[in-house]
Amino acid sequence: MRIAMTKTHRSGFVCFVGRPNAGKSSLTNVLVGQKIAISSSKPQTTRHTIRGIVTRDNGQMVIIDTPGLHRPRTLLGERLNHLVHETWAEVDVIGVCLPSDQRIGPGDTYLVNKIAELVNRPALVALATKTDLVSKQRLLSHLVDIDNLAKKVGIEWASVVPCSAVT
Repeated sequence: MRIAMTKTHRSGFVCFVGRPNAGKSSLTNVLVGQKIAISSSKPQTTRHTIRGIVTRDNGQMVIIDTPGLHRPRTLLGERLNHLVHETWAEVDVIGVCLPSDQRIGPGDTYLVNKIAELVNRPALVALATKTDLVSKQRLLSHLVDIDNLAKKVGIEWASVVPCSAVT
């Protein structure tokens, strides 16, 4: 008896979320292979969702880069946050960008709490971004903090991925 082997081709939608300047747009650009999203040190540079497609031999991923999520102080801030919340309903995976060069703070907790409230929550992946800016010891401490954040909020990460848009 002979068993036929077939290749499995997968596809899905992923969005990157995080505080302003968490590395979402830079990571999107690197994965897509060209600059499709504006990356800047100025908060709220991304004002619309930006989609890019990553194709590999075994699958295809549509990445949705979103504006930075924060506690809104203006109408613009409220609208940008609403745009991010709408995007969560469209995706299979939410990649939460948590910059390694910054401590996990109230903004990160606020964001993950909002995601935890979703009824049909997609899979959550923690992305420890900007790893090129920190020592190995600091990165290790940051990864422990990411695990503690999940425990504090009552969620479980599908995966925790250290990454850098530079290296």
